Amino acid sequence: MQEVIDMIIIKQKKAFEMSFNTMFAIIAGIIIIFLAIYGVTKLMSSGKQTRYTETGAQVVALLDPFQAGLNSGSYSKLNFKKQSQIYFDCSVYPLPFGKQTLAFSQEDIGIPEKGNAISFRDKYVFAASKVEGKELHVFSKSFDLGFKVADLLFISSEKYCFKMTPNRIKDELVKLNIENIKFDNCDETMKEVCFSGSISCDINIYGSCNSENCIDDYETGFVLKGNDKLYYAGNLVYGAIFSDSKIYECNVKRLMKRASELSYVYIDKINVVEAKGCGSAMSADFIAIANAANAIATSSVYQLDDLYEMAKESNKKNELAICKIY
Repeated sequence: MQEVIDMIIIKQKKAFEMSFNTMFAIIAGIIIIFLAIYGVTKLMSSGKQTRYTETGAQVVALLDPFQAGLNSGSYSKLNFKKQSQIYFDCSVYPLPFGKQTLAFSQEDIGIPEKGNAISFRDKYVFAASKVEGKELHVFSKSFDLGFKVADLLFISSEKYCFKMTPNRIKDELVKLNIENIKFDNCDETMKEVCFSGSISCDINIYGSCNSENCIDDYETGFVLKGNDKLYYAGNLVYGAIFSDSKIYECNVKRLMKRASELSYVYIDKINVVEAKGCGSAMSADFIAIANAANAIATSSVYQLDDLYEMAKESNKKNELAICKIY
């Protein structure tokens, strides 16, 4: 009887050993599989981030031709095979002209990933903080204060319907043949942009230009988008329409710093011209423009009407001068 009991105990001990060894092997296997999956996921994530960073740099490079210096502007599309996202940011630092950043991402298998942000200081891109789609629309217009300050780039993926558009603005956009902007005949998928101040529109533009130098009321004014009120002058109206308030206001400040610095360059040019015996009475004008632009660049509250009018008066003087400064 004792021998039977001993045999049962031995069998139970072996069964327990077998069970423990099996459980250990299963747990070890699970850990190995988990580490393998984690390693592959990290490798895929790193690969995607590298690929998206490279694509982001390519997108920045593709924006270069839009700075070709055509005052009439240019238009093109950026097409992607998959649904893509571009994330924009803007900073007034480093001084004096600040910078913008662009990060690229795309619909893919696995954990969503963004590429590293690509920074650039030589462009003024007006867009939403996140632009999404397989097809992005890009057009450019120059920003001038008599002299050219910079080319402005506008990027969007949504469809827009412009209503009661002033002839000047409509003609400019029709010539560029921008595919995601239509006029008056809208459907419910489009964002409505109204120049009449209609409360039913997504975006409302109010003109404030009333001097004899104005081409029309909408050369200066402000744009209402929800709770945001964005002041504009000239072609900045498109920036106010297509970009977030943070991106817009940051880029305006960057532009104003550039305008201020360019004004001092023209003051130096006046000194050179006068030294050669060709007098100019425009130094005071450029000093005033430089001070006004710098004030806007360093202020949290601003309007562009006075600066734009000042620039128009200065431009009239330059057109009549024998020795033109620009």
